Amino acid sequence: MPPGAYTGWTFIAIVAANTAIATKPVRTIVVLYPQDVSRKIILLAKENKMAKLLKTIPGIGYYSALFLVSEIDDINRFPDSYRLCSYAGLVPSTHSSGGVTYHGNIIKTGSKHIRWLMRGAIFDLTRTVT
Repeated sequence: MPPGAYTGWTFIAIVAANTAIATKPVRTIVVLYPQDVSRKIILLAKENKMAKLLKTIPGIGYYSALFLVSEIDDINRFPDSYRLCSYAGLVPSTHSSGGVTYHGNIIKTGSKHIRWLMRGAIFDLTRTVT
C-alpha cells in the first residue's frame, strides 16, 4: 500500500456519513489519500443540511458534524431534547433517597462515540476561548 494512504475503514466512515447508515466493515482494501478523504468529508458536510446546522455550533467542525449526522440519523425520532441527550449519554446520573435527589457525573449508557466527540468539542472550544 502506498505511504500516507488510508484503508477501507476510513472509506466506511465516509460512506456511513454520506448515507447516515452504519454498514458492515468491508474486507477489501480501498486506497484513499488523506487529502482526498478531507476534500470528500468537507464536500459532504457542505451538501448536508443537518451538518450545515451542526457546523454553526462553536467547537463543531466538518468531521464532527458529519459524525453526528451519521450517529444520530433522523432527529425526529427523539420527542424532545432530553431524549436526544439521554441517547447521547450526556445527562447526569441521579440518585434519590429520603426526598433528596443527588446528581452525579454523566451516565455511561448511550453512545460513547457522541460523548467522546462532544467532550472533544468542548475542550477545543474552551481552549480557543481562554
